[in-house]
Amino acid sequence: MTMESLKGIHTYIEEQMKAWKVPGVSVAVVKDQEFVMMEGYGYRNIAQSLPVTSETLFAIGSSTKAFTALAAAILAGEKILDLDTSVKEYLPDFKMFDAFATERIG
Repeated sequence: MTMESLKGIHTYIEEQMKAWKVPGVSVAVVKDQEFVMMEGYGYRNIAQSLPVTSETLFAIGSSTKAFTALAAAILAGEKILDLDTSVKEYLPDFKMFDAFATERIG
């Protein structure tokens, strides 16, 4: 995959930002563990006209829980992960902030 094969992606992203009223977004395209594209669009701070870059950090809050659950479900569907197996079986060093919770994690 090359930037040539992504022809039109910049226009598409800008159109979607306008349609969804998104002030700024960062996009990365990865193929075979290589970055093909890393671009920032729009503003991370409109009032100060600070642009989004490929290095901009976004606060995504609890969305990471949904990403993790989706990844686990995909791996379970591919028979790579068993959802009934303890996390400690896959990650022996896994620890939560609370020792009580760590002992009882499924």
